[in-house]
Amino acid sequence: TLEAYQSLFKRDDTVAHFKGDGIEYSTFEEKTIWVGDYVIVRVDNGGSIFDRIYHISTDRLALVGQNVVDRMDDTYSLQELEAMDVIEVLFEGPIEAGAAPNGDEILTDMIIETPYKTFANVIVTQRTETDGSVNETYYAPGYGIVATRFTSADGYQVQSLLQSIDEGETNSSL
Repeated sequence: TLEAYQSLFKRDDTVAHFKGDGIEYSTFEEKTIWVGDYVIVRVDNGGSIFDRIYHISTDRLALVGQNVVDRMDDTYSLQELEAMDVIEVLFEGPIEAGAAPNGDEILTDMIIETPYKTFANVIVTQRTETDGSVNETYYAPGYGIVATRFTSADGYQVQSLLQSIDEGETNSSL
């Protein structure tokens, strides 16, 4: 399970570019930073730079931080990361189709086509909001997040698809 969770992220210091459609901030650059069992996914969408910080353990993958930062090269110490509280548990135990601990629906063995390539064996998390809108995140083992899609209750879509990777092809060395 630890390796399955680790495979949901790109290699350390990888920079990925996403092509967006629907709103101007759906095109973004993402940098992956590994610090021990923590993964910082730093996103610059042209309007702001923000981090989503994850903690990986043998039995779960948890979101522990969401922060706006000043620069793409801001850093955290291991002590700062260890002091963060769990915001939500994304996966617990084996990754299987069904309900996630945070209430999302998990779909497995999906296929997604991106400008970078077509991915198979994709894990999709779907979150349906109270207004009927749906947020989907597509994880390709060895590549991490390769697509996101928001669909409003009236059908309007905003999506971001992996377009290129600058450093490191996959995280398959784990």
